[in-house]
Amino acid sequence: MINKKTCRSWRKHNFTIVELIIVMIIMTLMLSMTLPSFTQLGKGYKLTQAAQEVIGQVSVAKAYAMANHCYVAVVFPTEQELKRLPGSDSAKNASPFPSYYNASCRIAIVTKTNANQYEFVMWKPDSNWVLLPEQTIIGSDSAHFGEMQSRLKDVRMGDLVKLYTAKPSDDALTDTQDLSRFLIITPDGQIATDSSNTSVAEINTADTEDTRNVVRICLTEGSYNRNQKKIVLFERNKGTQIYQYIEFDPLTARAAYQEFE
Repeated sequence: MINKKTCRSWRKHNFTIVELIIVMIIMTLMLSMTLPSFTQLGKGYKLTQAAQEVIGQVSVAKAYAMANHCYVAVVFPTEQELKRLPGSDSAKNASPFPSYYNASCRIAIVTKTNANQYEFVMWKPDSNWVLLPEQTIIGSDSAHFGEMQSRLKDVRMGDLVKLYTAKPSDDALTDTQDLSRFLIITPDGQIATDSSNTSVAEINTADTEDTRNVVRICLTEGSYNRNQKKIVLFERNKGTQIYQYIEFDPLTARAAYQEFE
């Protein structure tokens, strides 16, 4: 049987409505203060995830090139090249993937036709278009990414059209383009470069005057804006654009990445 003393003890621990409202206000204020930090952390994680995805694709391409003694390309279509795809305008307006218009890559088997000239043969078996995390894009500045001086010839883009168009036409599926942004992996596992290739940048090594050559890819945050009909870069903080650079050693195709403002 519950006595009166026990009931009085329980009543002492009850919260009043005023106290509950005060606690809720404090929790709301704390949440509003910490939410921006979590948002920025999420954006930073997306960039890191995108960098890891690109590095993974290059690693897969290197392994395939060495195992099959062939040339392999990791292709990164640009926004302008994607705009030339059949039905691209209507696709962008209806597509659930508008922010991926500058953030996709795929592995292709290619052949070397002459010095620093390559031609598409077929997509790597079992490969698919890789879409990087939403709201991450690949920088189009050739000084950062490293566009090849020549273009990769006759790349069949039909499978990419399927991502944006539910019922692509036969012409769309057989469409080919010459792509300007790609990495060539040689049969010995190196990244193909030449003296005129802007993809090779000289980077000063720490505490020395020596330099090393790297192939650099730039990642940043942005999305395709339907109203403006262009890719818009996001600012992490006021007036600050965040970039993450992936730097590949041409001799080994090994990668490192870091973030810059």
